Amino acid sequence: VAVCVHGGVRSFTHRVVHTSLRENILLSFNASYLRVFFVLNLTSERCAWDGSSEVRRFTEAEVRPSLEAAAGSALAAFIAEAPCCRPQLSPGLSEQDCYYDQLSGPAEFHGVEKCQAEIEAHERASGVAFDWVFITRPDVFWNFPIGDIRWFAPNRVHAPKLSKIELSDMFQLVPRRRLALVASTFRDPVTNFTTHFCITKQQRYLLIRGKLCDLPGYRHCQ
Repeated sequence: VAVCVHGGVRSFTHRVVHTSLRENILLSFNASYLRVFFVLNLTSERCAWDGSSEVRRFTEAEVRPSLEAAAGSALAAFIAEAPCCRPQLSPGLSEQDCYYDQLSGPAEFHGVEKCQAEIEAHERASGVAFDWVFITRPDVFWNFPIGDIRWFAPNRVHAPKLSKIELSDMFQLVPRRRLALVASTFRDPVTNFTTHFCITKQQRYLLIRGKLCDLPGYRHCQ
């Protein structure tokens, strides 16, 4: 199992948070081989979409003990993302157009792409082929064990449902062969995947009313 932890540090440095990751995810998987890959933004906003100006800037020295406490000898990579420079959106699209809960999507999944690159490099260097990739955020407190990795259907992507039209970004358990597909979630096929897109406010309005039929992942439309 490759575990990709990506996003803003936020509460990860609290002992109760990173310990819950170790005990209820990493150890609970009972994997024969497991490595953890961190891609973290050390400049963390309290909330990505509510206009909050509350920002906490961490140093690598502040974060490193929590990484090692969580992953131990399974720690394979730690990348600190640059505090600037969100991924480029497609021509004619601005962040102001995006539905509020989509604002952080391109940056989040750009982090997953960085995880993917580290996982691929690890596989080449070690000769190991991962079967699963578990993708999650650093600021999640895990209340109970996720369970043995062998319990999960190997041909499915497992993710919690947030609402009737979207999945939560809390975690995704992805078959390794599907990682590239999941990592490119916010890549725009119209630009040959060279830029990123988001669901706009207008698209969201149409989606929840079943009026938009040409967006991947939405089955019901009129």
